[in-house]
This record gives sequence, structure tokens and C-alpha cells, in this order.
Amino acid sequence: MPPRFRLRTEGDAMRLPAPASVQVETLRPGGTRQLFTFVRRDGFLESHEVIPEPHSFSATLTLSHGDHGHSHKVEFLEADEAEAAAVLARAGKSDAAVIGSLFLLLTFSPCEGFLPVYVSAINYGWQGFIALSLTLALATIAGMVVFTWATMAGLERLKLRFLENWEAGILGALVLFLGLGIIFWGF
Repeated sequence: MPPRFRLRTEGDAMRLPAPASVQVETLRPGGTRQLFTFVRRDGFLESHEVIPEPHSFSATLTLSHGDHGHSHKVEFLEADEAEAAAVLARAGKSDAAVIGSLFLLLTFSPCEGFLPVYVSAINYGWQGFIALSLTLALATIAGMVVFTWATMAGLERLKLRFLENWEAGILGALVLFLGLGIIFWGF
């Protein structure tokens, strides 16, 4: 059956408006307009004209009574366009969630991983403390910028899932390297 507009009422089908008082006008992205008139069917009104493809357009439903009418606008999108619009809507929310999560994580983190470095650098006095604090601040800001940029650029496309299996080993190796550096090279 070719696609047509159908109008129903909630409950009683006898409350349907007269077909002559109902019209739908579509506006397509190229600016093409089409007017649809309606006929009464069994329990609903149906557009006399067939809805041509593509099915992406805005439609204005006008219900007339007396000397005035009420108009209601609706957007119709093809399934793939509707899915793309939903993905974009979710992406905006998820981007904000990612940025907010990174900010909160790095803001409220006590940086317990950096405490041993502070303790080992106690011999350098205030100059060492200031140098370490600046290093930590710059590294934190750089990390936030890089991770936020990577997330926004679509890091999930890089297929880095294998790192999840090795996360503990990688972090352990970094802590071991830091410990060996402190013991043998004094940093």
C-alpha cells in the first residue's frame, strides 16, 4: 500500500473533523511544497495524495473551524537520518560527560601516585617542591587536554581494547621504572 497520511482521534471515531477542514502541507529540504487533502475512511481520515519519497520533510497540519485554523508542525526523517540525529544528540551529552568526568577525576584526585616523588625530593627543599608542583600541574593540564581531544576525535575507533588486559602490568612497569630511577639515578 502506498504511504499516505492518516489521522485518528483518541476514542470516538465520530469526533473526526470534516475532511474539508483538514490539510497537510509538506516542505522538503529543496524548498518543494505539496498540499495534501483528506477523505473519510473507516474510523480515520486519510490523505488523498500519496506521500512521495524521500520521506524526509517538515509537515504542517492545519485544522480549520469557523473563521480560523490551528497549525501544528512536525518533522519527518528517514530511518537512517533519524538515527544519525539521535546519535548526534547523544554525542553532545556524552562529550559533556567525558569532559566533566575528566575534570572531576583530575580535580579531586589526591595524586597519591605522585606523593612518593615528593617524599624522595625532600632533599631539594622549596625549589624542588616548586619544580615538582609545576611539573605535576603541567602534566595534569596536558593530560586533560590530550585525553579530552582524543575522546572528542573518536579514540574508540583506534581499537585499543587490548590495553585493558595489560593496564595493571603497564602501570606496574611505570612504578617500577620510577622506583629504579629513584634508587639508581636519583630522580
